[in-house]
Amino acid sequence: MNASITKRVIVIGVAALLWAAVPMISWGAQPAPGPKPGAQAPAKTEPQQETSGKIGAIDQQKHTLTVSGMILNKTFDVPANAVIVTKDKPKARFTDLKVGDEVNVTYHTVGEKLVAQRIEVAEPKVGEMPSSPSRYPSI
Repeated sequence: MNASITKRVIVIGVAALLWAAVPMISWGAQPAPGPKPGAQAPAKTEPQQETSGKIGAIDQQKHTLTVSGMILNKTFDVPANAVIVTKDKPKARFTDLKVGDEVNVTYHTVGEKLVAQRIEVAEPKVGEMPSSPSRYPSI
């Protein structure tokens, strides 16, 4: 009887191994789904961020804006649906922005690009000289 029990245990053990191994073998044989050959992976969008500084450059052709901060300069793509707010215009346009304006920019990163969602021109502080002489008369 001892041999009979051992034989049963071995048969049950082998059957259990085969039962467990078949799904693993079939799972390993299938390639993982991924992008189609030649397809570009979608750009990863990062969470919303904020920065502030002076406008250092504006490119009307490319619709970009460079903001000079204390440490870094950041260049933003400004899409047509970006919200732009100035003191006089709550619904301003890209062309209303001027080099030297102090701005607060809310943006997100798409791939390697910084995309502005909201640009708000900050009001000059009391006692502070305007930063853009072309917009203000000189004394």
